Amino acid sequence: MLDLSSNSIILNITATWMPPFQLDIIGLMSCQLGTQFPQWLHTQKDYSFIDISHGSISNEVPDWFWSLSAKVQHMNLSLNYFRGEVPQVTSRLDSLEKLDLSQNNFSGPLPHFSSKMKMLILSRNSFNGAISPVCESLVMNNSLMFLDLSFNNLSGTLSDCWRYGNNLAVLKLGYNNLSGEIPHSFGYLETLRYLQLKNNRLSKNLPSSLKNLQGLKILDLSGNCLSGKIPSFLGETSQNLLVLLLRKNKFDGNIPLQICQLKNLIILDLSSNSLSGTIPKCVKNFLMMAGVEELPSLVYGPYEEYRKDVALMLKERGYDYSFAFMAVIDLSDNHLSGEIPEEITTLVQLQVLNLSRNNLTGAIPCKISKMQSLEALDVSWNRLSSFLPSSIVELSRLEIANFSFNSLTGKIPIGGQFLTFENSSYIGNPDLCGMPLSKSCSGHFLEDITHCNSPKKKDVQAIHQHEEDNWLDESSFYISMVIGFITSFWLFWATLLVKTSWRHSYMRYLNKMGNNIYVFVAIRLPNKHKPSKMKD
Repeated sequence: MLDLSSNSIILNITATWMPPFQLDIIGLMSCQLGTQFPQWLHTQKDYSFIDISHGSISNEVPDWFWSLSAKVQHMNLSLNYFRGEVPQVTSRLDSLEKLDLSQNNFSGPLPHFSSKMKMLILSRNSFNGAISPVCESLVMNNSLMFLDLSFNNLSGTLSDCWRYGNNLAVLKLGYNNLSGEIPHSFGYLETLRYLQLKNNRLSKNLPSSLKNLQGLKILDLSGNCLSGKIPSFLGETSQNLLVLLLRKNKFDGNIPLQICQLKNLIILDLSSNSLSGTIPKCVKNFLMMAGVEELPSLVYGPYEEYRKDVALMLKERGYDYSFAFMAVIDLSDNHLSGEIPEEITTLVQLQVLNLSRNNLTGAIPCKISKMQSLEALDVSWNRLSSFLPSSIVELSRLEIANFSFNSLTGKIPIGGQFLTFENSSYIGNPDLCGMPLSKSCSGHFLEDITHCNSPKKKDVQAIHQHEEDNWLDESSFYISMVIGFITSFWLFWATLLVKTSWRHSYMRYLNKMGNNIYVFVAIRLPNKHKPSKMKD
């Protein structure tokens, strides 16, 4: 056994070296083997395990290598710069169970694989042509569990041959040029846990046979031309789903209520379709997101790929931020309408919520402060109105926020993470004011009283009615005073004009009062105001 894996050792071995031993295990992963294929391997005839991955080798694999050992079970040549075609001789390696040629520059048609193959990884190469060799091998081999052909140049339709893949757990065909319909025979893959067909040119409706995939945990059909309504059976029969990715397709109609039956869902991405209707209130049934059940550990394989995809998507939108873990709802770039349901605030484990580029109206839910795990919130390009809830500053983990291009009003809440957001988070809301915007808040921009501080709309209406009644009572009082004064004034003078005796008595009274005032003033006037006598 020779195992120097993961040491980055530089092996300067001459091409003429002839080792005097036979190895059963050759582990040279991450060793620097040089640009040329190691010739000394020509002498090894009995190994069962060979790993020369990540070795910086850049020429073609010599023909003799592929048939060196009839005992080989594990062969890993990944993460090099190998080029050329893979010969069909690999199908005669009867003991080979795992073949990993990923992340090289291999080209040509897909090779057939052996009858005992359990894991075949050919991703990130330049293989081209049809996928039919896989079908031909599947007929002879029903032990294949892991097949990854993603990131190649494969074309043509998906052959309807998958009834023979009844042990497949992982099937990745994404990032190719495959077209046509998803074949009905996919329904025979009842052991499948992860299906990835993203970024192809697949079209038409999802076949009803997919309802047989009841053990499916991750379904990624994003980036195709699939159309029709999102089938209800996805929620009814695929209740083990953790990740559902249907973004960038042509799905229309409402979001089916049956989706809410996916209680284990932690990532839901329906963005960039033509979905309409409202956001279902039953999203509160996503128990993983609501924290009712413990989030699973998915920091490997397909989940890790999606985490990187979301980070890249955020970077494309101007946000340089990545997540250690994610629970995501992305319904952006559709035609959804109505209000954001308050029930969505029960998803306290949710980390990314993207509802941007829809036709949503109403206010941002007051109870959004309950979503303490939220790290990214985007509701831009909608028709949201009212105030930003003052409690939103309590979202202490919020790193990304975008409220731009709505009809929000009032003062931007101050505090917490909201001290870090820039103008771009709020532009396109003419009636928003306060930092970081240059528009200052005048007196009429008050705290949001009616939206968040009053528990019920009826209570708000009662307060307004009470204030209106008080104003009317006060106004009536002053109006009555004025009318009473004017009436009394004119009644008094009218009486004097009509009653002569009253008029004479009133005049005598005024004369008497005038005389009394004159006498009082004359007596009280100080002596210094009297004229002084002249001296003799």
